[in-house]
Amino acid sequence: MTRNELLVENWNMKYPVGTPVRFQFVKGGAWKHTTTQSAAYVADNGEPVVFLENVSGYYGLSHVEPDKT
Repeated sequence: MTRNELLVENWNMKYPVGTPVRFQFVKGGAWKHTTTQSAAYVADNGEPVVFLENVSGYYGLSHVEPDKT
């Protein structure tokens, strides 16, 4: 299993679909709040990603974190 596959497996065990999260459109930008719309998976480009509610396209897990507020 690759590092990214392990990352996805761990994310999905901890954060089911519907988990409140925050994410950044751009690095260093303002955080936006939403929920996950899918389980995380490894995209064709090898990046671990997840779909977010009311956000077009998927986002890399490196730009998404659980919302603790």
